Amino acid sequence: MLEQYVTKENILTVLPALCIIGYKFYPEIKDWLFHENIDGKLYSDNHVWIKEIGYNTFLLGVSDYLNKKYSNFNLVSFKENTKYRKNTKIATLISLHNNFEIRAPCDLRIEEINKEVNSNITELCKNYEGTPLMKISIKKENRNQLNELLSTLNYQNKYMSEGTILNN
Repeated sequence: MLEQYVTKENILTVLPALCIIGYKFYPEIKDWLFHENIDGKLYSDNHVWIKEIGYNTFLLGVSDYLNKKYSNFNLVSFKENTKYRKNTKIATLISLHNNFEIRAPCDLRIEEINKEVNSNITELCKNYEGTPLMKISIKKENRNQLNELLSTLNYQNKYMSEGTILNN
């Protein structure tokens, strides 16, 4: 709701009014005000990111952390169903030594699978952060589940402690 009135271009103009209105009415301004989520991505502890591209429409991908922690993946295996509950398996990344289950960061519906990634896995291995696996939608009533995800800054801080630096 707020994003239709406040953009990156006019944030400095409306900032004083937003501060007066406060977090009580618009808690989602926190990330904009404190720059915790500059790239717009939210991360799960399962190393899945989502980025809103339209109201209730998101891109979903996996972080570079997987490439550094595990080896390169050879194949992406997607499940056939289109609706998933939070924490259910939606896809598997398969390599010679590791399989990694991609779990839904929230209740979602898969709208479209990135066929380029499914047919050419080397694209994903070159740039995990920049290559979405799929386009998803999230119902309005499930958007509150996004509050449990980590901003880019919080995700980097949490996983940099393991010696991994993400390339955004």
